[in-house]
Amino acid sequence: MSSAQRHENGAAGTPAESTSAQPAEGVEPVAVSPSRGSHADVRVVAVRVLATLAGVWLALAPVVLGHPDTGPGSDARWNDLLVGAAVVAVSVAQLAIPTRAPALSLITFALGSWLIAAPFVLGYNTGGAAVGATVNDIVVGIVVVELAVAAAVLDRRRRSPAR
Repeated sequence: MSSAQRHENGAAGTPAESTSAQPAEGVEPVAVSPSRGSHADVRVVAVRVLATLAGVWLALAPVVLGHPDTGPGSDARWNDLLVGAAVVAVSVAQLAIPTRAPALSLITFALGSWLIAAPFVLGYNTGGAAVGATVNDIVVGIVVVELAVAAAVLDRRRRSPAR
């Protein structure tokens, strides 16, 4: 028997087995949802990286926007620096310790909510020097809250069993 005939008939002279992946008889193939697996992981990481970048911006904002050292807006300088550092720390922790991500999303949500309220609670929402700080804190606070909610939703979808 020639090598071509052996190849056509299989190694032992029997008809060659099909190499295509066919499900066994009586076994149904499992459908893979496009929202699960690596795509969901990429989205979760992207949301956390965006939250980290929001925290970096917030920590740098006092220098970039020129928050005053004293007078109206000086509380904004320290608030932005500390809350920005906290947002960065929590976001990096979510990336490093994914099992703690849901609880950390609550902390990120609280930090974003604080940013929205801080100009009014700390009183740096009045005066010309504080306008930039107030607007920045409210906008970044909304972004951080939205990213915290998105991360929590994506985590929940990723952890829930396929239906």
